[in-house]
Amino acid sequence: MEAIGGKSPEAVAQNITSELIKRLGTFDIPFSFRTSNNSVYVTDRHLRTIRYRAASKTFEPISNITVFLDEKYLNPAKTDRSSDQYLPNSLLHENGHLALDDDKRQFTRVVKSFEDLPEGMEVAEMKKALFFVVFETTLQKVIKKAPVTLVPKIGDHPIEFCDPEKHQYRYRNHFGNQIENLTFTNHAPEADVRKAVQDLLLVSLRSGK
Repeated sequence: MEAIGGKSPEAVAQNITSELIKRLGTFDIPFSFRTSNNSVYVTDRHLRTIRYRAASKTFEPISNITVFLDEKYLNPAKTDRSSDQYLPNSLLHENGHLALDDDKRQFTRVVKSFEDLPEGMEVAEMKKALFFVVFETTLQKVIKKAPVTLVPKIGDHPIEFCDPEKHQYRYRNHFGNQIENLTFTNHAPEADVRKAVQDLLLVSLRSGK
């Protein structure tokens, strides 16, 4: 590969990795991933992500919490447009929330960070209860709801929830492209974590040329 700005791709990837870990504040990283637009995300144990956006060569702010949505809920060929699980792009940002479903389908508990998740709640329970919901302010009710997970798989879309007042478009979430590469480093040594993130970044650097 050619040098980038006078530095080798390996050196660039190493520098970006160090900055991502520094901004996240920990190398205790359960998993990292790269999306189809060459963004690389690094996750901590509070389900926050820090993102390097390769297209603009920028580090995006840390999310409050990040979850993952199956691509089928965005695809009218896989989910009927009339279904309350189908999520058109026009509804995703402004009125999209992360919420826990109660037994009455009221979605009264909005989740804004890891601390809002019930203490002791098992991951299996969350798979059944955690949803991305779209709230219609005029009708005063939830009009769309699709299940999300806390652990991604290839093909999922990451959804980073943030503070709307800090977002440049006043959105309450960032909806990422599909995940193409995924690496798990749960309880791995720091050297292994750094290597895993650097490898993802090298894929992005190569893809962006």
